[in-house]
Amino acid sequence: MTSTPVDNPERYRLEQAVRVRLPGSGYVIHLTDDGFALRRDLRAAALLRAQMSTTMTHEVREPGDGTFTVVDVERAVTRDPTGRLTWGASASRGHLLGTQTKRTYRWNGPGFTLESEVSVDLGAGRRIVEEEATGLGLRQKRGAAELVGLFFAVLAVGGLLICGVVALALWLTGALR
Repeated sequence: MTSTPVDNPERYRLEQAVRVRLPGSGYVIHLTDDGFALRRDLRAAALLRAQMSTTMTHEVREPGDGTFTVVDVERAVTRDPTGRLTWGASASRGHLLGTQTKRTYRWNGPGFTLESEVSVDLGAGRRIVEEEATGLGLRQKRGAAELVGLFFAVLAVGGLLICGVVALALWLTGALR
């Protein structure tokens, strides 16, 4: 079941604002029960030429309280011998950014020469959603995966600082000489 403009007018506005930005972006929009998802259009000419091995889906949820969340899902994509797309078994979720580049080189006598280079920005869809949501006055809420990642990053930095202070104290007292 997908919500209608009456159920959640903010989501409808965000979805429509994102939909206006999609032509030429290489993304298609799919409605879900609690929001929508932006998916790379795997039939896009650039992706077919590059035979990219990764696709990104940006799952957007909007609970209706003036906030939204975006969860990136990266999946491995392969092609079978006939050229049809098949999904691999690996997937990553969270706040994933990056660029995937495929370069083709050709042996040309004394060395290799670059024949083609195609780059795909995996975070472009997330930026479209974030820009449109900001324009509508929505606040972004971090997903659980992002919060766990931030917690462990802060924990690691704190641990490194404590170890550094202890090592400095031991060195200054002469225990490490």
